Amino acid sequence: LVFVLGVAAYLSSIVLAMSSSLNIEMKYGETRCFREDFPPSTHILGEYAVADVEGHMSLNLRIRRTHSTTSMFMRDDITKGTLSMTTSDHESKQSEPYDICVMHHIRPDDYRDTKAKRKFHIQFRWGSQAVDYATMAKKEHWDDIRTAVKRLQNELEDVLGELDEMHVRE
Repeated sequence: LVFVLGVAAYLSSIVLAMSSSLNIEMKYGETRCFREDFPPSTHILGEYAVADVEGHMSLNLRIRRTHSTTSMFMRDDITKGTLSMTTSDHESKQSEPYDICVMHHIRPDDYRDTKAKRKFHIQFRWGSQAVDYATMAKKEHWDDIRTAVKRLQNELEDVLGELDEMHVRE
């Protein structure tokens, strides 16, 4: 058991790369985009939240592959929520960049509150980080040891996948 927990701690430190998050402050009329590389054919879970700082302003969220015009996720007037998407499969088997854009869309009927600000937070998880092990253990009637072993298996698959991707890049 001590060995299993030690290996779990080691793999957990490596697998932290299977998640990312961003916190930004948005101003009136602003659009901000950032780029995140996601592995191919992977289920991505995300959580986002908007907090008031000053004034009134609504934000929109768009996610798309960098070299595509089709959005994978779109929401207008966001406050708090979750997202789920699956990245596309491509022949290179390498991570592909996705653009995540947060924007304040100024409508003609909007009150122009130029001092308005919002804090935006988004977090993505994929691979073993995106699995709800407590729910899985309850559904499958697993004990703590079996759940830990399953988590280790998934984390090992993530690490091996990352190593394969690094090998392809060489």
